[in-house]
Amino acid sequence: MHIIYDYNIASAAFCAAVATAIYIPVRAVWLKARRIHRRPLSEEIARALLAGYIAALINIVWFPVPETVQLLFTDPGGLKNAFRGGYYARNYEVLRCLFVEHRPLALLHDFEIRANIALFVPLGFLLPTAFRQSRWWQTDLICLGATCVVELVQPLFGRAGDIDDVITNAFGGVIGCALAKLLFAVFGRKRRIDYEKQGE
Repeated sequence: MHIIYDYNIASAAFCAAVATAIYIPVRAVWLKARRIHRRPLSEEIARALLAGYIAALINIVWFPVPETVQLLFTDPGGLKNAFRGGYYARNYEVLRCLFVEHRPLALLHDFEIRANIALFVPLGFLLPTAFRQSRWWQTDLICLGATCVVELVQPLFGRAGDIDDVITNAFGGVIGCALAKLLFAVFGRKRRIDYEKQGE
């Protein structure tokens, strides 16, 4: 229960459900108004899930908004102070384990590190699934850019941003992208085999 509360899992799930429920009819109306044929069903489902995921991600990494945000509007120096070094955790646990102690497996014992990796796996998986024409490096760059934005903006909401989160989030995105590409390769090969059998 503490994990659900501390990481806003319940509210994030609610936001994901609402965003997905809103996206589906809006997408349908938009396609009909523009007279555009919908993408394959798998891509449309992935895009709906992606909308829900983004809403959940915003809820997890930025909300609930603490009193710090109010200071930004009441304190003239609030915005400047928000970007001072004290607002960043400067956690280098990942870098230390990888390049100093050479113990990468030790990272798996830290729940927060595992959670940060898992947090971006859906993004890395859903992006290439929703946009099949995208390249793997484009997905990885988007994941890296997204986590950088998250960590830079978090201090404005009274949260701590650190380099470890950038590394672990980006790694999670790479894992998700790799899983998506692997599934595409497996199912694509299976479809080709089935097509060739039908042609015999």
